[in-house]
Amino acid sequence: MDFTEEQEMETSDEEQAWGREDLIKLLHGIKENIPKGDTSIYTKGEGTLEWDKVAFGPYSPQMCHQKWKDLSKKLRKMRSLAELVTEAEVAFENPFQGQNWKIHPDFPRRPNPPNGIFAKENFKKFKKQQPEMIASELFKFINDQYNELPEHMKAKYIAKFKKEKEMYEKSMRKLRKEYSGGKKVRKDRLKNIKGPLTPHGLWYRHERRKFLLANPDAKGDCIRQSIEQKKRWSELPDKEKLKWIKRSLEQQTQYEEEMEKHPESNGSRKAKHKPLLRKSERLLKDLADGKPDKPPLKGYNLFCKEQKAIILGEGVPNNQYLVICSHRWKTMTKSKKEAYQRRCDKLKKEYEVNMSRFLCTVTDKEQHRILLENRKSMLISTLAAQKGTKNKFQCEPKKPPEWGHTLFYSEKMAELRAESNHLSSRECMAMASPLWKNLAQKEKEHYQRIAQERTREYQVELRSWFNTMSPKEQAKYLDQNPNKLKILDNPEQGRMAKKGRTSVS
Repeated sequence: MDFTEEQEMETSDEEQAWGREDLIKLLHGIKENIPKGDTSIYTKGEGTLEWDKVAFGPYSPQMCHQKWKDLSKKLRKMRSLAELVTEAEVAFENPFQGQNWKIHPDFPRRPNPPNGIFAKENFKKFKKQQPEMIASELFKFINDQYNELPEHMKAKYIAKFKKEKEMYEKSMRKLRKEYSGGKKVRKDRLKNIKGPLTPHGLWYRHERRKFLLANPDAKGDCIRQSIEQKKRWSELPDKEKLKWIKRSLEQQTQYEEEMEKHPESNGSRKAKHKPLLRKSERLLKDLADGKPDKPPLKGYNLFCKEQKAIILGEGVPNNQYLVICSHRWKTMTKSKKEAYQRRCDKLKKEYEVNMSRFLCTVTDKEQHRILLENRKSMLISTLAAQKGTKNKFQCEPKKPPEWGHTLFYSEKMAELRAESNHLSSRECMAMASPLWKNLAQKEKEHYQRIAQERTREYQVELRSWFNTMSPKEQAKYLDQNPNKLKILDNPEQGRMAKKGRTSVS
């Protein structure tokens, strides 16, 4: 249901105080009138909602609609209307719980400190004076300017800050009174539940306590620097790292058990997407538990693994050893390559047997984690293999570069490789990039016109070639190349889309 601009203007002019109970009733009314199973985006859901049914008491449909617009300003919109209303309901039940204060429209904003008020008022002036400065440098410069002010000038900004602070505290008292008990309940419920620390965090806390016992007057950065100068986490022996890894995992288990006792409080804690252990720490833990090493995927990978130590021992930089490996692999005979592949297959079979034995020795939770990791890596390998082994169709026209700069790079890279065979693709690209940047605008446009002309020719050739195929072959081709459907199905649209684009930079 849509409203005219005139109706909305009338609604905004009317002054009606919305209480907490009224807002909750409004949200409940919206939720009740959303069609069941409606997962359309919120704009569609909001537009088709029957606001006449949502309206209640002294509030008209237009007023309810306008109030919902005000309430939903701080909500993330890329969801359905039902999801937005549910989140708003939770925020209005207790704005002091978790991150609800960010969503609640009436939650007061903390006042800026005196130097922040000075920066806000004088930002445009200093920006004109120092146009070459980036934002971080400019804010530092403004802060220095504030520090140099005489005391009577600073007093003006301090007075503004105090006034804003009084208003903020008054608004907070009013909100706490309205939602009395909300913050206290949350504290009582979760005050003893602490999240697990990482192995590095546990080790650093231990070292910090030791240092403070010996140096009780030490502060801030001095403590960190002193600990890092004496001992670093990366330099610890594996045995000591394992001790902290095990303690960290024990903490995680305790934390999960505690949180299970309070399922209603899980929403108030921000979800931790980062894993507790780093990749190197996880590998160390698995190695200590007896988990077998995963073998290389192919014979070539096994060859590179064995050659790495030899090549790096010859003084070759770490980022160049793969180039030498590739060259040596190409010069090898077919029989030697097959021998590496047979060794790789044998290692895979041994790995499967050893992994089955290892899984019998760990907990169900650990089994689930390992199997999930293996499934993900297998899926990635399968997708990579499928991508690499895409069926080639005979006489298929070769797709030319779509953009002017791509055409320029391909031509220049071919020229550079013809002159010097030893150059890698990355080196050729690094040499061609400044040439494009220094090119005149007319020449860039010339390359773009050539690219567009070749693209049009390619589209004509592709359609002609596609029409020579049988229906079965056409279906197979489109299954492997779904992006070609736009050209083949609606050639005019594809051509106009190409014509309208520009890549001159």
